[in-house]
Amino acid sequence: MQKGISYLMLKCKSGCKNTHSNIRESLITEEIQKVLDRLCLTDNEKKELEADAVEQLNIITDRRNREMTTTYTRLDKIMKDLDYLCKEKLTFLRDKVMSIEEIKNEEIRLHNEIEECQTYLKQTRNLQSICLIS
Repeated sequence: MQKGISYLMLKCKSGCKNTHSNIRESLITEEIQKVLDRLCLTDNEKKELEADAVEQLNIITDRRNREMTTTYTRLDKIMKDLDYLCKEKLTFLRDKVMSIEEIKNEEIRLHNEIEECQTYLKQTRNLQSICLIS
């Protein structure tokens, strides 16, 4: 430090053409600031990025809402199919439309589909609540 100015001592490799053995710290700071200024966003760039982020979030939200609506519709259909199967079980057996094993397999399949729908909806609601908290 000389006269209140900080200097950094440079040590060059042999053959270096640099003629300065010391450099002011402020010069390094200025050069770093120039690089950071190029990396930092202007207010206009920030607004553009934010607007794009909002637009993309709206697209994702719309897609999620459509998928949830489709899943609720699918769940409703599965529940109706299961109700029909339970109500008509005796008729199916009497008329030999389905065996007891086929009915049981169909019930299992429908219950598995219900579980898949409910799992998807639960995961979606969990993600939605995480987004609301953030």
